[in-house]
Amino acid sequence: MVVDHVGGETWGDSLRALARGGRLVTCGATAGPNPRTDIPRIFGNQLAILGSTMATPGEVDDVLAKVWDGTYEVRIRETLPMSETAQAHELLEDREGFGKVVVVPDSER
Repeated sequence: MVVDHVGGETWGDSLRALARGGRLVTCGATAGPNPRTDIPRIFGNQLAILGSTMATPGEVDDVLAKVWDGTYEVRIRETLPMSETAQAHELLEDREGFGKVVVVPDSER
């Protein structure tokens, strides 16, 4: 599964990152609303594309205000390089522990 907040130039990479039967959730188009799309890849790999607004702008503002003032704290369980993505999936699948599992490019760790 890929969650794409950007659209535009990242759209093709998002589609290529999906395995057969994968899902792409789009909830933004900050880099452009009309990306080139590899339609044969979508039907050939039985991909699903879902749109989501996630929240209204007011709801986002309310939640972010609580993050910025410290009411809500983002909990990060583990930060791993992309080369250890399999381990990140294992952490999620085991459902042990609390917090987000963040995967970053290898060069950022």
